[in-house]
Amino acid sequence: MRKIVVKGAREHNLKGIDLELPQGAFICFVGPSGSGKSTLVFDVIGREAERRLLEALSPSIRQVLGPMRKPEVERIEGLCPPVIITRAQRQYGPRSTVGTATEIYDYMRILFARAGQPFCPRCQRPIRALPRERMVDELLSLDGKRIHILVPVKGEPAEKYLKEGFTRAMVDRKPVELEELPRGMPFDLLVDRLIVRSEERNRLRESLELALRYSSVVKVLVDDREVFLSPEPYCPFCELRFPPLTPSLFSFNAPEGACPRCNGLGEVDGEGCPQCGGKRLRQEALWVKIEQWDIATLGDLPIKDLLGVVDQLRVPPYLKEVLEAIRERLELLRRVGLGYLSLSRPMDSLSQGEIQRVRLSNELVMGLSGVMYLVDEPTVALHPKDQKEMLEILKDLRDQGNTVLVVEHDPETILEADWV
Repeated sequence: MRKIVVKGAREHNLKGIDLELPQGAFICFVGPSGSGKSTLVFDVIGREAERRLLEALSPSIRQVLGPMRKPEVERIEGLCPPVIITRAQRQYGPRSTVGTATEIYDYMRILFARAGQPFCPRCQRPIRALPRERMVDELLSLDGKRIHILVPVKGEPAEKYLKEGFTRAMVDRKPVELEELPRGMPFDLLVDRLIVRSEERNRLRESLELALRYSSVVKVLVDDREVFLSPEPYCPFCELRFPPLTPSLFSFNAPEGACPRCNGLGEVDGEGCPQCGGKRLRQEALWVKIEQWDIATLGDLPIKDLLGVVDQLRVPPYLKEVLEAIRERLELLRRVGLGYLSLSRPMDSLSQGEIQRVRLSNELVMGLSGVMYLVDEPTVALHPKDQKEMLEILKDLRDQGNTVLVVEHDPETILEADWV
């Protein structure tokens, strides 16, 4: 069995400690306050592991990071790359939330960008955006129908299109010659008219491509009704264009998604932003929903409730892995006793213990192996049920092929350790 060997540790109040620890084990360090257990774990083993990791980096990186002091110890062998999770307060900015710190919000942004349905804020109707081949398929579904493919034109002179080779338009669904149109009159530029047949796919594609050169919205006249097609979200009833659905639209840390009034912070002069209601996002992002949920409302739910919603969401098959990544990370937060938090909760408002548990959940989902975890009192202030879940997480880290060193006072955790 490979071992971690410590010889002659004299850091702080340690008196020449010699120690051998098995690698790949769950090990608890116990003792009264001031006995030196934290010094041994963090200031000797942890610091020396960090120092050696730093020495393995390139000289340019070492110069930026600066030197690390070697602990007062004669010799240490068998160290692994360290991950140190203490209860010391980490610094988080106002833009960091539980959702961003765990990457759950990143997956949610992908989910809403791919599966979200925008709704018009004026008429509440769903807004469509179709890839170009889907537009062709939609027109082919009108088999046998006579259609007119049109480009809505407002505020542009007819002469512009005459120079492009067009000759006809429609006004109030009636055909007119372009050269006869009064200046300033809105009209629908006639791109093509045909009876739809399956063999006309190429012609339909070419006509749509031509129409989309002049407008992001194509109007199709079919019998007595109008159909609007666009590769971008568009409401034909309110003539309202919507920005493309991208992950950045749902990020309060990106210019495309941040509320312009509060710049994505949710506050103005120390109070809730009146434009976004403290949700941090621009209104267009809040018009996009999956079923009845927008991304901010989901982010405000307690994690234990959000898990139930995620389990019920219906998404396309190609997004199942994204949904599973969200569910897995939410479940880990619940397991470490943070089911009462929301993803929108700012990280700088959490206690030291809560931050420590967020970090533990992140480490478990990363699935690292051959690492040495050094954890400071992870079960402090936990409910007995949550203590058991935390114990299982520490064992899971060990079972992934890691060494887990824990400073602990909880008797049940100590009894479950491989080595004390």
